[in-house]
Amino acid sequence: MIIELPKKFYKKEGRDKYVVVKNGLLEIHGLWNFEKLMIEITYFMKGKDRCFYCQRKVEPGKITIDHLFPVAFGGMSITNNLEPTCLHCNSTKSDMNFYEYQIWRTLCNIQEKKKFYHKMIAKKAKKKYEKSLMIGYNLPKKWVEYRYLNQIVQLVTIHNFNTDKFQKMLSFAEYYHKLPRTLVISKNNALLEGATAYEVAMILNLKIVPVTVLENVIVFFEN
Repeated sequence: MIIELPKKFYKKEGRDKYVVVKNGLLEIHGLWNFEKLMIEITYFMKGKDRCFYCQRKVEPGKITIDHLFPVAFGGMSITNNLEPTCLHCNSTKSDMNFYEYQIWRTLCNIQEKKKFYHKMIAKKAKKKYEKSLMIGYNLPKKWVEYRYLNQIVQLVTIHNFNTDKFQKMLSFAEYYHKLPRTLVISKNNALLEGATAYEVAMILNLKIVPVTVLENVIVFFEN
């Protein structure tokens, strides 16, 4: 997939660590926190003073970032999936996706809203926790494909396997025989997001894994 990028962007930290957007391509030099980088680029493109959903002005320092497709059901931190929002819209949207939230906003009373919300969450949860479904993600189909795990270049190694996040993901993958999220990789197969899922896949000896390939992002490896 092609992620949204500004025409120009440049950020440098140290002599050899920098990112630059040139001709629609995001070049990443050195090790960066990809999620934080995506959030920064999102604010750079879309601003920090207006909510994407209600279009109201937001006071300085009060803006939040929302995942159009929520993290709980496979959403990742890429510019196509991020929007600046006010705290109210972000919290009321919760784990609904963008399309569900648009319907929810048209409903007239609290009971209708609650009923619709719980119906949508239950529908997504059923897909996520269904063993027979290889893909349990609430994502556009064109965002997901499959790659051999040994083709993916791991940039950062996780050393602490005793965290709640790691143990929960490992238990999920062992029981449901699938990862709860895709691995986000660059055009040249560098792992950008999903380090925990990658380690889980390694432990379980998964040969093929779901990925989201960012065709206009390239990582330049250190010599």
